Amino acid sequence: TLFTGIDDQDLKKVIAILTKRAFSFSKRDYLTFYNKEAKWTKNKSIKYLSMDCDTFIQAINWLIDNIYVTFGDTIFRQIIGIPMGTNCAPLLANLYLFFYEYEWVKSNTDAKNYNLLHYFKSCFRYIDDLLSINNDNHFNRFKDEIYPNSLILRKENINNNKVHFLDLNIMVNNSLFVTNIYDKRDDYSFKIINFPNLKGNIPYYDSYSTFTTELVRYAIGCKLYSDFKNRTLILANKLIKDSFFNSKLLSKTFTKFCNNHVLLILKYGRQVFTLINTLYNIIIL
Repeated sequence: TLFTGIDDQDLKKVIAILTKRAFSFSKRDYLTFYNKEAKWTKNKSIKYLSMDCDTFIQAINWLIDNIYVTFGDTIFRQIIGIPMGTNCAPLLANLYLFFYEYEWVKSNTDAKNYNLLHYFKSCFRYIDDLLSINNDNHFNRFKDEIYPNSLILRKENINNNKVHFLDLNIMVNNSLFVTNIYDKRDDYSFKIINFPNLKGNIPYYDSYSTFTTELVRYAIGCKLYSDFKNRTLILANKLIKDSFFNSKLLSKTFTKFCNNHVLLILKYGRQVFTLINTLYNIIIL
């Protein structure tokens, strides 16, 4: 079964319905694929690939039925679900879940259940990860109405004031949302090498952009300076110890980050600049 519990036959049925709706809404007979884009067209192109509704559905069905996985010297054909590493998987999963959500919202809109729908105005989904804010447990009560029985939904949060969603740790503290970075790799019992090693055959100075991109992510995700500082120092120590980065160049890179992303660090105040000297003087024993 591998990665996901999406029923393939149901997936093909859902994609067919959505495809027919899209063609109907476009009021065009063909979807034509050009070099860099696709467009709805009235006529079949001679130069480029054009598909009518039935042909497009057949192509999607063939794609779903012909996903193969190699393990060692054995090849397996996927017959339940779609491996999330394939190019089409996130798009198909997204459309599949959207279909059932749309149908549920539309049925309640037609029934004028506006009070119920109001509770779902702060529900968000990124592919198969869901976040429901101020929902008063309505999502848990209606999830079986929204999604098919083949899908198993697991509640991740321990309590209603703290949850991990994607790469964020979200907490409610004194009626305020406080966020910081969540990385599940922090909980692993083994060491992970996930940054370039400067002793390898890679551009030396360009590799310091790795530090910059992580700083940007930390500044966006961390509301409090203490969390930003903690993440920055953990990363710097890891880069120096495991990847042979230079503390003085990391300090210089951090200074450049501050100059180029003033609006991101404005919330931390002047204390953020003390990290420049801290990074400069890091010593790994």
